[in-house]
Amino acid sequence: MTTMKTAAFAAAAALLLVACQPSGQMSAAEMDAVKAVNGAWAEHYNAGDAAAVAGLYWDDASLMAPGAPAVTGGDAIRAYFVADVEGAKAAGLSMSMEHGPVSAAGATAWQEGRFKAIDASGATVDAGKYLSVLEKRDGQWKLSRDIWNSDGKPAAAPGAPDSVTADPAHYSVEFENDRVRVLRIAYGPKEKSVMHSHPDSVAVYLSDVEGQFTTPDGSTQSATAKAGTAHFSPAGDHLPENTGDKRFELVLVELK
Repeated sequence: MTTMKTAAFAAAAALLLVACQPSGQMSAAEMDAVKAVNGAWAEHYNAGDAAAVAGLYWDDASLMAPGAPAVTGGDAIRAYFVADVEGAKAAGLSMSMEHGPVSAAGATAWQEGRFKAIDASGATVDAGKYLSVLEKRDGQWKLSRDIWNSDGKPAAAPGAPDSVTADPAHYSVEFENDRVRVLRIAYGPKEKSVMHSHPDSVAVYLSDVEGQFTTPDGSTQSATAKAGTAHFSPAGDHLPENTGDKRFELVLVELK
C-alpha cells in the first residue's frame, strides 16, 4: 500500500524551527493563505496530479514519510509523489483530510490535522495524523517540512499490483506453468508504466534498452542493456520508463 499523507511531528523539532522567529498575530488573510496549502493537498492527490502536489513544497523542503528515508529537494519530492500517486490510483485509494488549527511566528507557520485513506468501497483502510511546517517567501506560503504517521501499529506494506494486471498495455503472458511465467514486455519511445511488482526474474533483451526505474521511495535508477544479453532481476516493486527514442522489447521469465 502506498505511503499516504499521514503525520506526526515531534514538538521539539517544531520549537527549534520557530524559536528564532518573532511571535505575532497572524491576519485573517494570512491564515487563509496558510490553510489553502494543506487544503489543496488532498484535492490534487485525489485528482492524480503529482506535479501539483509537489508544487505545494519549496524546492529545499523535506518530506518525512513513515517507513522510508527522508526525501529532500524539489526533484526528489516530485519523483516520490509520481510513484505514490500512481500506487494510490492503482489501489483505488483516495484521501480524506481534516485540517486542525494553524499557529504562526513570523514567516513560519505550522498546522496539524488528521487523514483517512479510503478504498473504492468507501471503507477506511488507514487513518492517522500529520503536522506540516510552512514558510512564507516572496509573499507566498509553501510547505518546508512535512511528516506523518498512522494511528495503528506499523505493518508490512503490501506490494504493488502484478505487472500484467496493472499495465496490460506493456505486459502480456506468453507462457505459464507451476514453475515459471514468461512475459513479453514492449515499450514505445518515452512510454512509461505504473508502479507494479515482479518476483525474482530473468530478463532477456530482444533489443537495446535505455530506461529508468522509479521505486516506491521515490528514488530513480537508470537502466541500459544491449540486445541479446540477459540478467537476473530480484523481486521488487518499480515504475519503469522508456527514456529513449526507440521502441524496446524483452522477455521476462518470472520464477515461482
